[in-house]
Amino acid sequence: MFVDDTLLLGQATIQEATKFKKILIQYEIWSGQMISVEKSAIQFSPNVKQSTRNAISTLLGMSETASHGKYLGLPTTMGISKKAIFVSIVDKVKRKVVEWKSRLLSKAGKEIFIKSVLQAIPTLCKSKSEGGLGFRDLRTFNMDFLSKQAWRLITDPDSLLSRAYKERYFLSGSIRFAQLGQSPSYTWRSLIAVRDMLFQGIDRQIGNGQDINIWNQMWLPHTWSKVPITPCSEETKDWTVSDLIDQDIGVWKIDKVRLTFYEIDQHAILYPPLLNLHKSDMKNWPNHLKGILQ
Repeated sequence: MFVDDTLLLGQATIQEATKFKKILIQYEIWSGQMISVEKSAIQFSPNVKQSTRNAISTLLGMSETASHGKYLGLPTTMGISKKAIFVSIVDKVKRKVVEWKSRLLSKAGKEIFIKSVLQAIPTLCKSKSEGGLGFRDLRTFNMDFLSKQAWRLITDPDSLLSRAYKERYFLSGSIRFAQLGQSPSYTWRSLIAVRDMLFQGIDRQIGNGQDINIWNQMWLPHTWSKVPITPCSEETKDWTVSDLIDQDIGVWKIDKVRLTFYEIDQHAILYPPLLNLHKSDMKNWPNHLKGILQ
């Protein structure tokens, strides 16, 4: 595949293929460009029947392919073994290094080269100000991008991506308590790996208080625990922040707060003003001025 190629994903049904065909025809009308069906191909999952494959290929006028190959040097599909998928990239780098060393270095030079590389490995990812070379730590870099994707699922539950994952993995709950599930995708496994770390950094910005459980969601930004340290009672275990607010006049129920919480929690609760009672509660990333994970 090339950089300007387009990859469309859908179910392998005649109905879905018919919709794709209408979309492509509309694209041709609007753009004035023609779809090259000779250069287009369809890749099916192994579970699609041959009769269905033939019907869809005939409908769209495109041939079937076993794989779309690579896109920007990376495979377009993931199998069970991730090492097998990326081994070609590792082998390519190794061949380049071997060719370079064999051409330019003597035996003594190779020995010095190996020692210098081994000694440099711990410092490669340190910043230049710390004596390193400023290389990115690829694992940390990858975790950062995964966290941003998980943030999108958390803060934009109505997006197509969020609704697709909810339908597949946490239909009756939220991503915070979702399980890995049966036969999870590689992407979902990766998102689950960063989810708990992400939720440790998220707090809640109080709106009307209806969606924030007092005891298990971080909503007190000016305390080290982010939640009250007062023990939860059977009577208050299901309380939300809205139970502490007089919605009619828009102020805290001071007497209720003082009867329920330790003094240190009372100060933390009553300190922030209630400015957004007309809005829903929002998730907030405290390390950014706008409360957004970027």
